[in-house]
Amino acid sequence: MWLSCSPSARLRSIRVVCPAWYWAYANSGYKGPVPSQHEMPWRHGQEVVFVSWLFGVPALAGGLAFDAIPFVRAGAWCLFAGALLDAVNVARILRHAFVPPQAARRSIVTTP
Repeated sequence: MWLSCSPSARLRSIRVVCPAWYWAYANSGYKGPVPSQHEMPWRHGQEVVFVSWLFGVPALAGGLAFDAIPFVRAGAWCLFAGALLDAVNVARILRHAFVPPQAARRSIVTTP
């Protein structure tokens, strides 16, 4: 879907998802299975972030250009909500890097 292929999503996949996948694989003892790099991001969240930025940037710019305070307020809140949702998405991705998968947890616990 074209919404989830925004430039920021592509850059995040290079800088966040790939290292998270490598760390998740290392935490499993190089045995796997770990989620695919394409399963780690929250796709619906990325779409909501894209739409909020798609509305927020023009609303903020138009509000500042025409001195319309309600548009500035709406644009700022949309950008703030988009930034928070994107932070939640990054946290969900990084969770795979620091939390070992179930199979690795079982092998760590059963090892004397």
